[in-house]
Parts: sequence; C-alpha cells; structure tokens
Amino acid sequence: MTQNLTPALPWQNRWTTPTLESLLSPLNPQHSAVFTDLMKDLEQYEDVTYEFHWYGPSWNWTLEYYFINPKAKDKKGSTLCYLVPNVNGPVVCVTMDDGQMEAMPMRRLNRMIREALKSAKSAVQLHWCTWTPTTNAEIGHLADLIKRKYKLVTGEK
Repeated sequence: MTQNLTPALPWQNRWTTPTLESLLSPLNPQHSAVFTDLMKDLEQYEDVTYEFHWYGPSWNWTLEYYFINPKAKDKKGSTLCYLVPNVNGPVVCVTMDDGQMEAMPMRRLNRMIREALKSAKSAVQLHWCTWTPTTNAEIGHLADLIKRKYKLVTGEK
C-alpha cells in the first residue's frame, strides 16, 4: 500500500532553511504583494538586515530584521521587527520595550497601530505588537511605526 504524502510548505519545513522566493511563492498574491512592499520599505535602512530563524510551530520560519552591530561577535544588534510568511495571512510583529512604548505619540498614530500597541502581549518588559496586514494602506502605517522605532533606537531625529 502506498500513501500520497503532501510535502511540507517551505514555511513549515524545519529541517531545510528556505529561500525568500520559496517562502513567498505559496502566499496568496495579495498577501505576497503586501509582504514584499513592507520588505522594500525595510531595505531603506542601511544598518538593518534580516535572517531566517525557526521559531517553532506557531511562527515556523520567520524573517527577523535586526540592527547590524559591528562591535558584537555575530554582528547582531537589537531586533527591529519580525515578518512571518504564514500562508493564512502574513504576520508582522514589532517588539518594543517600555521606554519605546512610552515614547510613541499615541494620538498621532493610526487607530489600527494604536490599538495593537495598547493590547500587545508583554513578556520580560518587551511588548509584542502583531498585525496581519492585507492592504498597502496598512503597510504604510506599519512602515511609519517601524520608522519611528528605528529613530528611537538610533537616536536619529
């Protein structure tokens, strides 16, 4: 007796590090476009790069965007954000410490961003703010939040 086994999606295959193309190809075209737009927005930061990491059964393979720290042995600085290419809908997670949360101008932020910040799960003094963006407008708001966090971390005005 033979069984037809479906291969695991690249996003779910723990044993093989995926390529960016293999992660984006199974996504719905709308989700893929939104995900790609946010990645293009993140490319503007010269001192930020990304790596693939396996984060277990909930996030599987995830892109972690972090600051390049030339003084660190592995050149890795603090995390800017996480992009999770989930086939049901990509997830964007921006982590913030208490000081960064307090520095956010809540009244100026879009309602979607503001409510996610207020309801973010907190662990070890780190707030895990997550979104499942579906439109370019939502990506614009997320890009603005990420830019604000970037400026807070780098001290840029």
